Amino acid sequence: MSIFNPYDELDIDQTNDASVIKGAYQRALLLYHPDKASNGSADVDKFLAIQEAYKILSDVKLKLEVDVKLQQQLANTE
Repeated sequence: MSIFNPYDELDIDQTNDASVIKGAYQRALLLYHPDKASNGSADVDKFLAIQEAYKILSDVKLKLEVDVKLQQQLANTE
């Protein structure tokens, strides 16, 4: 069973810093926001997943918890 990967939602690496995370979040919001999406790419589920990803990655404690879980998942699949 895989866990929610906020890095995948924002299409970034775990090594990215806060400014890259914020930039990826803002770009993704514009792409998927129901009121802002200009190319018909509005997707409410994706939009909510992007918001959850940023909530996790912008909180140091939550980010660390997810990083540990992702590392454990990776170790279990090898």
